[in-house]
Amino acid sequence: MKFPALALAASLALGIVADRRIATGFPQAATLFVLLSATLLASGLVLVIFRRTTLAWLAALLAWSALGAAAVGLERLAVPADHITRLLARGALNIEQPLRWRGTLRLDPLELPWGLRYQLDLEGVQSAGAWMPASGGLRTDYYFDERFPRPPSGLRAGDRVELLVRARTVRNFANPGSFDYRTFLARQDIHLTSTVRSASLIEKIPGPPPAFTHRLARWREAQEKALGLSETQTLEDLSVPEIVAIKQKIAKRAG
Repeated sequence: MKFPALALAASLALGIVADRRIATGFPQAATLFVLLSATLLASGLVLVIFRRTTLAWLAALLAWSALGAAAVGLERLAVPADHITRLLARGALNIEQPLRWRGTLRLDPLELPWGLRYQLDLEGVQSAGAWMPASGGLRTDYYFDERFPRPPSGLRAGDRVELLVRARTVRNFANPGSFDYRTFLARQDIHLTSTVRSASLIEKIPGPPPAFTHRLARWREAQEKALGLSETQTLEDLSVPEIVAIKQKIAKRAG
């Protein structure tokens, strides 16, 4: 029983590898691979009925290869072509320098003891003097400085903003077994983080009325403030150093 399973696994892996080469110049490859796998499976059943066992096995192996290629292609189609991760993967965007980003605030700015935190659903980025569409999440922090004015206080969830920052991809600390911060933020569709150096680099721009999700976020923020919970935080609002600092405080108290 081990050989058939090994053969199917090898065929599936072969399809995954083949998709990387075929789909590069053929965007509709995923759909064709799905149709091909269904055709091969149907052919295999017909061959089994007519007792053509060898040909049926060959059709089954090819079907599994097609399914492997289709699975990779369908996963790729689930991510938009203008998603920030795909732009960076194909080298269409250079984030080694400050860029102007445009997007919609996902939540009300979170006020923390040391500053403000913004979460944006991106819609575009200006690179080399030209705007290009971009999607995905960007989280940016502003640290309070008494020498400079604070950012606009009227920003709410659903507001469109532009900001000039040097974004960076989320990185984990090189410590095996540590908290997977990159995956944690990726599940929230946040793939870039940044720091705003000055309040003048954040600008509110005209946009459509807030969507239902944005109005819900505003209502939730209002309820938290009414209950005196505006200073509370969840793990989603904390960075890795902040989580480590909290753990150290807990350990000291326990000791």
